[in-house]
Amino acid sequence: MSNYDHYSDDPIEIKDSPEAGSKRNVLFGVVLSLVAAAIFTNTTFAGNITLTSSGATEFGQGILATSACDGSFTIKPGSSFSNSDGNFKLSSLEISSLDSTSNGCANKALNINFYGDTSTASLGTVVIADSGSSFSSNSGTISATGYGTTSTTLIVTLTSPAVISSSVFKFTVESSLSTCATGGICNVGDTGPGGGIVFYKSVSAFACGPTRSDSCYYLEAAPANWSGGNDSAISISWSGNTTQSVGSSGGDTATATAIGWGYRNTLAAVAQNNTANKVITRARAYNGGGRTDWYVPSKDELNQLYLRKATVGGFTSTSYWSSSEVSATNVYEQDFGNGNSWSNGKSGADTLRPIRSF
Repeated sequence: MSNYDHYSDDPIEIKDSPEAGSKRNVLFGVVLSLVAAAIFTNTTFAGNITLTSSGATEFGQGILATSACDGSFTIKPGSSFSNSDGNFKLSSLEISSLDSTSNGCANKALNINFYGDTSTASLGTVVIADSGSSFSSNSGTISATGYGTTSTTLIVTLTSPAVISSSVFKFTVESSLSTCATGGICNVGDTGPGGGIVFYKSVSAFACGPTRSDSCYYLEAAPANWSGGNDSAISISWSGNTTQSVGSSGGDTATATAIGWGYRNTLAAVAQNNTANKVITRARAYNGGGRTDWYVPSKDELNQLYLRKATVGGFTSTSYWSSSEVSATNVYEQDFGNGNSWSNGKSGADTLRPIRSF
């Protein structure tokens, strides 16, 4: 089987119950249905599954499902009320009795799509990737028990619920090989979850994230065209505050240089001054791949990027900013022509390449 082969499963049709009320649980009747085959070009359908075709299934009850990597597991969709628009929205998925062994869904991704009554256009997609050691999803956070067994349970809590529960009539479950972009194992040069290029892979986890309470293995750089042009076209100063040390008036500092510190450095600098179109704010404004955790690399992260500049591509032989502060007025930079690193005044004008850790 090639890395491009994947399998699709029979759609599960869900119908609204007629119960009234704006703030109510949405009821669903479950019947077996087939979404237009055009959606699944070049896929192979798994075996049929037997579902009840009468009565209503409440949103929050388990629905029997199947995928190519597991013949029988249960999906329980959960909804929550959105005060902003007055609708119940799909907010979580609980999957139980999943086979996450090497003979099942290990190193596979489950692609769950939701559909309306007649349309073949997906209302939304949740991808759950299994790296062979843990689960991940670009759509939200995951808690799991029984990993590596035939009775795994995992709960996906969606970060930004968008699908209105009452609009969902069908959903499908497909399984495919996990890729770096979908949460699988990554190697240097792979396309990452944010649409950039992975340029650093650690053997052991390193502390990362906005408070360094997360664990990461990879660094991903924005692609060559991240700004809509070349890096050489960018020539901007580091911050709107060029005379005070970050954190001097309270809050975190931005002096850390090690791998895993760039995100916190950048957030601390933006907290001090959020003037638009500066290095720190330009990096934070980038949202490649729908991700909002891009930042200016620390000194050591920037050096790793320099070492893999040919792999990532699109760099110019000029100086790139880091997020590591040297003094109240200076920040580390690195010349991507010769690799030299030094400190430059915050009011200087140079370029940048946002990165993210995961």
